[in-house]
Amino acid sequence: MMMFGEALFRKSELSDYLRQQAASIEQHVGKNVREADLSEPDEMIVSKLLEQAVVSPLHVDFENPTKDAQEHPLLVSDGFGGTVKINGVRATRAFAFTGDKNLFELRPNRWGDYPRGELRRNLVVVGVEGRPDAELLKQEMDRQETALREYVSNSTAEINVHNEALAGKILDAVKRRRAQLSKIENLKDLL
Repeated sequence: MMMFGEALFRKSELSDYLRQQAASIEQHVGKNVREADLSEPDEMIVSKLLEQAVVSPLHVDFENPTKDAQEHPLLVSDGFGGTVKINGVRATRAFAFTGDKNLFELRPNRWGDYPRGELRRNLVVVGVEGRPDAELLKQEMDRQETALREYVSNSTAEINVHNEALAGKILDAVKRRRAQLSKIENLKDLL
């Protein structure tokens, strides 16, 4: 039995990505909050900036997979130390998803066996190649789907914690920006 595709969620750490996003808040506020904006209450400014700063987690439609099984040539052991080509099967399940597909490369804090698969536009495809043994193929497919579900769930939980803290971080940055622009305004009066 051979896995289909590449290991997902293993290129870098999701926590590093989220830290970088949080670190860019000050720059985001400085770029988007001007003197004219200061007539609005902080909460309104935060609300506008929050929409742009939120990280959208992956949403995978696990309830409506597209299933496929096709004949696929395989190299298997011939029992004498060599290999022989047989007619095997490639079985796949494709799930539609929304969200940033790059999140499939980022490892959440909680992880285990990596799911394997391919990304195709708005689909994540998991699968297995092997002899046409329906029971074994289904067991492995179920294992891959379970791993994918766990990774998506863990990634979403980590992103949700990040997103919940954003409003407070943006509010603090807006207050600092307001103070900075006020100092500049006061300088004008002194000149």
